[in-house]
Amino acid sequence: MPSIEGLFTNTREFLKQNLLIMLGTMPTTAGMHAFAFEDGAAAEQKASRKSKFFWKSDYDIQVWNVRWVQGNRGGVPAFWLPYAPNTKQRSIARKDAPFLLTASMTGCSFGAVDRPGLGLEVNHVNYQTMDGVLDESRMKGEIAHCTHRLHQDKYRERARGKAITDIGKQAVMGATVVGVNTPRGGWKLWAQQWENTDGVRYVYHELLDL
Repeated sequence: MPSIEGLFTNTREFLKQNLLIMLGTMPTTAGMHAFAFEDGAAAEQKASRKSKFFWKSDYDIQVWNVRWVQGNRGGVPAFWLPYAPNTKQRSIARKDAPFLLTASMTGCSFGAVDRPGLGLEVNHVNYQTMDGVLDESRMKGEIAHCTHRLHQDKYRERARGKAITDIGKQAVMGATVVGVNTPRGGWKLWAQQWENTDGVRYVYHELLDL
């Protein structure tokens, strides 16, 4: 029986072996919200993990669909940072928040920096040019002050140290950003890099430390 217990006891190890996918309607405002973690098998979702050893085959891992529990009735509490097209979503994660979640990264940039006396500033950035393509230079500039940064050139254009040059493959690459607020070390941030091959099947490439 799949369990999310490891999310609370050893978050980094849990994120290595369990892929989180943001699904459904999510809050449009930043703040504390509740989320349910549903077994992806019920929706016929599957994921395989790339072995770090080239001679070993891929292996299956657990998929969890993360859904917003509207009205905060039960679920896992987390600070949520929303996404909006052609803008920057910025907020300060509450100091009492145990986890941080944001919308799936499919071309956007994410940035975070500690603000002494305030907390963790978090940013989810999406800008497009007049031609409708991602404005990467502007997005990088908007979070240049952040000490933790994730741009698409790290999760869509490269995987496990190798360049992804195929535009079609880049289009199905994405990342799930997760943060945990540790009692002594403060916020720890990661990004799960994934490839959505057919809508329900994922390849989990790497857990990136931010």
